[in-house]
Order: sequence, then C-alpha cells, then structure tokens
Amino acid sequence: IETPMNKKIILGSGGSKRIRSSLVQVISNLIDFKMDLSTAVHSPRINWDGHALHIEKGFRPEEILKLNKKVNTNQWEGLDFFFGGVHCIDTHLKKAVGDTRRGGCGLVLKY
Repeated sequence: IETPMNKKIILGSGGSKRIRSSLVQVISNLIDFKMDLSTAVHSPRINWDGHALHIEKGFRPEEILKLNKKVNTNQWEGLDFFFGGVHCIDTHLKKAVGDTRRGGCGLVLKY
C-alpha cells in the first residue's frame, strides 16, 4: 500500500484460500479504522467459506447475535491459525509485525 504522503506498507500471507479476506481485513483495519500495525494484524477476523461465517473471538456479542439470525456461524474460542497469518512492514515507521496466529514475529535490522 502506498499513501499520497509516500508512506509504504508491505503485507503478505502464506498460502491458503483465505489470503484475500485476511489481507483485506488487515488493510481495512489500517486505513478505515486507523489502527497501528500490530493492532490491525492481531484484531479478530471473519471468514465466509460458502456454508458458514467463521468468527474469531473478540467481536461484540450483540453483532454476533444479529449475524446468527441471517447466516450459519461458527464461533472460534480465540485467534486461530485457520484465519491466516498476515505479516506487515511499515517502511516509514521502520516497524515490522508478524502474525502470532502463524508463529510470526517482526524484526527490523539496522545496517
């Protein structure tokens, strides 16, 4: 992602059919909700698999109740590997974040 102020954020994820939804949710967290890198990556996610809406723990219960009336849901107990691992680098702030769902960590090396 490159902003008009020339700020660059680089994102990636390991292979699975959930890559797109994981990346879009992190990008939305960064841009729409103005979250910092770590919060954006470690916020709960959802995923529609064609049969049920999978929901990580952390969403408001009243919103989940509304969803339960419209679609089949599968609520997870916490953040899970199933929802993919998104890893990010902010080149402007010189920060890196690895998704703990996949054992990730972020490290910036200075040379």
